[in-house]
Parts: sequence; C-alpha cells; structure tokens
Amino acid sequence: MIKRYILCFLVVNLILIMIFVGIQVVKLILFRYNFLWEFSADYKNYADDFNVVKNYIAAEFPDVTDKDLYISDSSDKRVGLFDPETNSRLILPDDVAASLNSIYENAFPSKDSVLDSINIHGKRISFRIFIGEYALVYSPDSKPTWVNRPSDVSECKVKVRSLGNGWYHVTKYRG
Repeated sequence: MIKRYILCFLVVNLILIMIFVGIQVVKLILFRYNFLWEFSADYKNYADDFNVVKNYIAAEFPDVTDKDLYISDSSDKRVGLFDPETNSRLILPDDVAASLNSIYENAFPSKDSVLDSINIHGKRISFRIFIGEYALVYSPDSKPTWVNRPSDVSECKVKVRSLGNGWYHVTKYRG
C-alpha cells in the first residue's frame, strides 16, 4: 500500500515538473521571439516619412546594384545623406530632408537602434541600424533573405515580418 502511494506521489511530481518545464520553455521561446524585434523601426507611425525617402532614393538611383548612403549630421542639427563614392553630402529636397530627420529622431525607438545607413540594391532599399542586426526593407519583388549584404545568407539566418506593400522588418537570428 505504501509503495502505491510513493509511486503515485512520484508520478504526480514528475507530471508537475514536466508542466513547469514546459511553461518555462514556452516563456523562453516567447521572450526570444519578442527580443528579435526589439530594434524594429516604428513603420506604422512613420510610414509616410519612410515612403518619401524611399521614393526619392528610388528616383535618384534607379539602376544601382549596391550602394550605401550614410546618415550624417550637419551644423544645423539636421541629418543628411553622405555618399562615400563621391565623398559628398547629397542635397536633399526639403520634404525628403524633413522626413529623413523625422525617421532618424523618432522612428527607431530602441536606444540601441540608431539609423546608420541606407543601402540600395536594385529595387531593394534598406534602412539599416548601426549594429547591423536589423533593417527596415522595401523589397517590392521578393521577400528579403538578408539584412546587410547578400553574403549574410551564408553567415546567419534572418527572420522576416511583412508589413505590406513591399515593406519588411528583417532581423538577424541566431537560433
């Protein structure tokens, strides 16, 4: 009789342990998934600004295969775009400059996600952050498979979240 109680006690404890471990695993998975998107741009509230800058870049660089434009500060505390190939700042129309400034100041809410550069790769335009872990990508033809360079495909996995109309959150994933 006592053996039966001990066996029952052990089985109940084993079930409780399995339930507890299962809950902890689910929490860990959810935490890791949410952590993936911590650097994400606030596209929802700044979609108009992103589209203004994207449209300007698409019009100015229609046939570019791979080009980086870097965010730069000016003496009047407004951000601009620096082209390392020409070693000069681009002269931006007022509406584009205002949108770029709005994106830089407000659209990346995490303190660790600072807009660093914009990459043009064909029709794909990527708004990349300084640490290189995330990009807000406009890719009208296909779902993105890399964050910074096509060589990223062999270096790490990416997670992609579609925002519609060719826009995607793209983040590196090491899981």
